[in-house]
Amino acid sequence: MSACTCHVDLKEVVHTGSYIGDDWRYAITIDGTERSIDDQGAGETRDRTTFDDPLRWTTNGNRCGDSMEIEIEVTATEKDVVFDDQGSSKRSILVSCPGPDEGSRTYAGEQLVVRVEERPLRNAMVHWVTFIFDLETVCEGG
Repeated sequence: MSACTCHVDLKEVVHTGSYIGDDWRYAITIDGTERSIDDQGAGETRDRTTFDDPLRWTTNGNRCGDSMEIEIEVTATEKDVVFDDQGSSKRSILVSCPGPDEGSRTYAGEQLVVRVEERPLRNAMVHWVTFIFDLETVCEGG
């Protein structure tokens, strides 16, 4: 029986909003598999970190021709001496698996946006971190 495989690639991280620091850590969990990235980006507005060699997660799910849900959770933390500034976001993406004689299917530019507030909230500054993913489903053994 042929199985569907989904590849999830982190392509880019974009910072917008108020500058709240430059010591960032990201935690990305795809279907229960977590990876962390430290010291990425300067945290400046419109700072973009592009991964020419993207971080890849591979998950196996349903049979070819069926649909599957990919659970993505991201956390962005700006590390501080006393209080870390942190936010997280979670999303399920429904993808369709190709049949055994079909080519792969691509879902480009899927985004999760994380709101990070500076702590304590004296200045009420808000920073946004956008994680951009590409997903591809493939029928294995078809």
